[in-house]
Amino acid sequence: MSFKDSTDHNWTEYGVLALLLVGLMISLASLGPNTVSVEVDAPGERELWRAHYDKGEGLFVFNSGIILSRVQPDPVSYTVHFHPLPAREIEIFAIGPYSPPGRVHISSVAIQARIPFFYPIRIPLYKWTGEQLIEDFFPFHDIGAFELSNGLLALTVTDADPYFIFNGDWDAVLRAINRKLIPLRLAAAALGLILLAGLALFIKSHPQRHRFYEQLKAHYSPLARVMVAMNRYREATYGRLIFSVGIACAAFGLYFLLVGSPIWATNDDVGMSWRAEGLTYASEPSEDLLFIHYLYGRLLRTLYLWNADLPWYALAFLLIIGLSTATLNYALLRINSSRLFYGLALCASIGTVFPALWHLQFTFVAGLAALAGGVLLLSFLLRPPSAPLPLLIGGTLSIVLLSLGYMIRARSLFLVGLIGSPPALALLTVSLRSRARPAFSRPQLALFLLLGVAIMVALPGLGRLQSRNYQSPDWQEWRSLNHAKSEFLDLRRIPYNDATRPHFDEVGWTEIDYRMIMSWQYICPVRFPAERFLALIDALKEHQPEDVYTPPTLASIRAAAHIAWTSMHLHAALMSIVFTCVLIALVALARRGTRALPFLGVLFLAALGVFFYLYVILDRAPLRVMLVVWVSIMWLCLLAWAHLGPPSRERAGNALNDAPLRALCGVLLFFAISHDVAIAKERVVPQVEDFYWIQSKIERWNTRLPPNAIIYSPGGTMFSQLHLPLRSTAYLRQLMGRVISTGTPNQSPDQRAFIRFVLGDEDDLYQALSQHGHVYFMGRFRREILSDYYLLHYGIELTYSDELDSLYLARMVFRPVDSPAMESEP
Repeated sequence: MSFKDSTDHNWTEYGVLALLLVGLMISLASLGPNTVSVEVDAPGERELWRAHYDKGEGLFVFNSGIILSRVQPDPVSYTVHFHPLPAREIEIFAIGPYSPPGRVHISSVAIQARIPFFYPIRIPLYKWTGEQLIEDFFPFHDIGAFELSNGLLALTVTDADPYFIFNGDWDAVLRAINRKLIPLRLAAAALGLILLAGLALFIKSHPQRHRFYEQLKAHYSPLARVMVAMNRYREATYGRLIFSVGIACAAFGLYFLLVGSPIWATNDDVGMSWRAEGLTYASEPSEDLLFIHYLYGRLLRTLYLWNADLPWYALAFLLIIGLSTATLNYALLRINSSRLFYGLALCASIGTVFPALWHLQFTFVAGLAALAGGVLLLSFLLRPPSAPLPLLIGGTLSIVLLSLGYMIRARSLFLVGLIGSPPALALLTVSLRSRARPAFSRPQLALFLLLGVAIMVALPGLGRLQSRNYQSPDWQEWRSLNHAKSEFLDLRRIPYNDATRPHFDEVGWTEIDYRMIMSWQYICPVRFPAERFLALIDALKEHQPEDVYTPPTLASIRAAAHIAWTSMHLHAALMSIVFTCVLIALVALARRGTRALPFLGVLFLAALGVFFYLYVILDRAPLRVMLVVWVSIMWLCLLAWAHLGPPSRERAGNALNDAPLRALCGVLLFFAISHDVAIAKERVVPQVEDFYWIQSKIERWNTRLPPNAIIYSPGGTMFSQLHLPLRSTAYLRQLMGRVISTGTPNQSPDQRAFIRFVLGDEDDLYQALSQHGHVYFMGRFRREILSDYYLLHYGIELTYSDELDSLYLARMVFRPVDSPAMESEP
């Protein structure tokens, strides 16, 4: 083949590489405002800044996305990064120096767009200085009056929780921001076109550049020897297995080397890990983990009873992530073991492992295990092994991974199946019609039939076991309550307004009761039994008042599509995987032409169907679910490309044929590492700092509080998600026996037993709390809701003594109206 012919043959690959560069520029420019920089004059050595924003639900209301912040100090300024900053939804935002009492001088506050995979680059979009700060902000909490001193905003920190609030014209700020963003996006598009033209000129003017690769191999003989040694093993079965495990280990190693500790995504996993360890409501390790199958909980319980000093819950997740990643690599490389796919497998593994570790959550772990089991089984169907033993071992591993996915989070397995089934059927159809595909032997057909029967028996069997284990009335009541509360707290379908008020009145609930539910304080079975939840939901479904259970309309679909389109780029970690998916799809299309179109069409139609359901029907698309969706698409795209592309033995001998794709793989690897490291550090660094902050406070609680003190912690104020997965829980052991924490375990049998142990046999929790002498409220938020609840239902005035405010605790003082205070001496 002449050089001219090979160049013509590879124009599509060069075009895909150009599309990568253009897409990279567009991705850069699509970022909106995502950081707030605070420039301080002579900052303190240990000074810390935070920022919170409000989307209309209250500045510090949990689930409104406001507890997400990032602190990056340098010699003269502090940059607070939101994750993300939903610009058009913000009503107010607050900034505060978490520093000792004293004077602070602020030079400026600026909103910026920070480019995540070029970590130091920040583009200023809007800035307040001096008098502008005084005009648009005002002191709100633990800060004295604003003053102007030498052009600086001078403020006095008076206590432990200072912050000031923006009170200007936010629409004017957004207009000013957009005036800067539009030219930036146009410049990025122009730069992409210039890169495209430059690449075309490079190919046309320098036809001998393909010799560079051969010269590189000649001059770097050690590298060449390593590559030759790798080539000996990469197409052998055991070689692919070794490389699959090695790639997964490399992704883990890069994370721990470049980022550091994994972190929890939500407090659900922390609570379940503490239950498995025996730190919460059970006196010993428990197998009842609420959201995870009891057989998995029994395994963890056994491990904690054997050695309670090891974080088995987190270690098991890391093991499953590693096993799933290695399995995905093996399923891919057994289909196509060319050098290109080894590079792409490494890119995909980094794009999978990094989000899994800095967003460690049982939904994602379950989805990854289910995906690995399904993809491995699909790879055996597409290209059956030559011997029955690999099929038997691989099929057994598939069943184990699918079972783990089901036990950890059954809905994740169903989500992966919903996305993967249509493209898998399309791939199998193409494969069965291919003449080059080897036929199944009778032993293989028998084994596949046996595996199918095993899967159909195993998964429903696990479901039956779970139902039988939790068939007691107490657990059935809790499951009904937990399902019903999702309509309020997870899906947020039920508001309290003029249309719904009569139905609330029918079940005996007031607006204060509704606020207690929405703040996760429905812990008392007397006032908040499951029957009332279910009766209210049934009444609302029957009468369907305005804005409740309304079916999707064309306007709502357009609104959801607009939200998805305008906000997705703010989820930088998600964009990393999305970009990889689109790139792989484009390359697969370029390599195989129209043959890949049906598969890619089915795959993306399945993904669009899932997005429609999440955004429009449920109106709920958390990052952990989106990560499951896009990681599934990424690996399915790779598997399809590996199967539809030419086998490694049929590759042309000219080195130029794969040179553009090698260059593309190198750019993609750089993009994956740099981008994912930057995003991971944004999440990990502040959470590690916050972990030490809350750990120091808890250690002081153990020494400062009376022996019989009770700590009341409404949902989210415990900051349990700040606990690091691989750290010891020794600092919690003394405390956890006296913390009544509200949240997902509300009214579970274990929690009820704990409350009876602490407060006696009183069924009315809040009545019993008011009669206890040493009750402390954790945090500074939701206090007013609880005070209003006591005044309405018990005629008790609840106030708070802030003598321990620096420890994030306030003593609760109960006093019946017109009676002396019901408190004892501390």
